Amino acid sequence: MAETGKTIEQHFAQKSPERTRILHAFLDRTLGANHSVVERLITADQQLQRELQEVQAARQFMLAFGLNLETLRKENVSMAGGGLYTGTGISDKPHPDNFAAHLSLVNTLTRAGGFPQERVQFLGGKGIDRERLRGNMFVLGGGNSTPEMKVLFELEGEGEEVRRAADATIPLAYCGVSDKRIVEERGPQEGQAVIVSRYLQGKEDPIAGYNWPVENLSTGKMLWPRASATDSLAVKRPGDEHTRLYPTFNTDGLIVTKMPNFLDPSFAQKMEESPDKWPYVVAFEGLHGIATRGVGVLSSLQGMQALVKLYEMRRGHEDAQAFQAIFELTGIERNAQGFHEATGVQFREGAPLSSDPVVYAKAFTKAQERLQLEQ
Repeated sequence: MAETGKTIEQHFAQKSPERTRILHAFLDRTLGANHSVVERLITADQQLQRELQEVQAARQFMLAFGLNLETLRKENVSMAGGGLYTGTGISDKPHPDNFAAHLSLVNTLTRAGGFPQERVQFLGGKGIDRERLRGNMFVLGGGNSTPEMKVLFELEGEGEEVRRAADATIPLAYCGVSDKRIVEERGPQEGQAVIVSRYLQGKEDPIAGYNWPVENLSTGKMLWPRASATDSLAVKRPGDEHTRLYPTFNTDGLIVTKMPNFLDPSFAQKMEESPDKWPYVVAFEGLHGIATRGVGVLSSLQGMQALVKLYEMRRGHEDAQAFQAIFELTGIERNAQGFHEATGVQFREGAPLSSDPVVYAKAFTKAQERLQLEQ
């Protein structure tokens, strides 16, 4: 029996696409076609194959984003996620979509190479602890969802009237729109829904909010999430006299930005090294929570093709370490738990960003002054 077990392990270790057929025939021959045992082993083998595919997807995710697991292992990795908006302010409880993205990223790091989950810090709530902004960092949520995001993207304003500063330093290619005045003006002009609706995890009633687009900063073109022409939900928003029907999402947008982490208090000293050794921040800015949660789709088997296209874009620009990319989340529907989520993802477009030390030295100075005021 020990020899049989050893042989089974050998078959499990095979990488041939015919592994399942070979294993099935082998077990029929050695175990007397005891199919209850055979089927259990086949199921285990298929599960092993799925796990191997998930590891491959996680490593593709790291490769596409130019993330070095060995570098990340050397220090703590911080993940900042927006708080839950209560109508009166930001609570200390993470937004459910942002926290789902956090879990997906931690699992991806773990699958990619055994990264210890306890090394990841989740920075929730509305306060900023400058000491915890050191090193490599992931930021989850829209441009107005975290204080870190507002400083990182040089945004000004409050609530639903937030814009990129006129004297912004970093030459971004794209910026998520967080100003309702722009949506109210450009939406009707471009034939887009102004308000969209969905079910959010943890809420019994549907919610509705502005249909935030992303702006191409070189052309001024808006890329809009597509609203459904057939499905809508009844919601009474603040200011509405009665319940109104608002369309649901067909697609949502995710802006991913990787740039030097000039929020790091010691970034000035680290700039003495080459840009490939600088700490980086990777920001996953969902135009809405569906896209932020869609980080889980992007880092799964369903995201492999989109990640390959991102990798090809970076390779076409000399393996750009700093870049932005736009992903479209598709297949949005209510899941078994009753809230909306995406099941597919596509790469739309992307662009490299500058790593000019002069630019980032100026950005560092401005950011540190602003962080001092935010504390």
